[in-house]
Amino acid sequence: MTEYRLILAVLIGLCALAPLTLLWPVLDTVLCALLWGTVAAGVAGYWLREAVRELRFRRDMRALDARDAARAAARTEVPA
Repeated sequence: MTEYRLILAVLIGLCALAPLTLLWPVLDTVLCALLWGTVAAGVAGYWLREAVRELRFRRDMRALDARDAARAAARTEVPA
């Protein structure tokens, strides 16, 4: 619930600053850069999270393959 309130507070702040862009055009550039940066950070975070998830999945699959191969090799060995 805290994240929701933080996001809403930031959006309200941006909406409060938007009318000031009529008086100070540089603020428009700053706000646009802030919004684009936030969106880019969100997308990059999502891609990073997905990449980490994929790497963990592949690591787990390699471990399972190695374990299964060791079990199969142990079954096929002929005791002396």
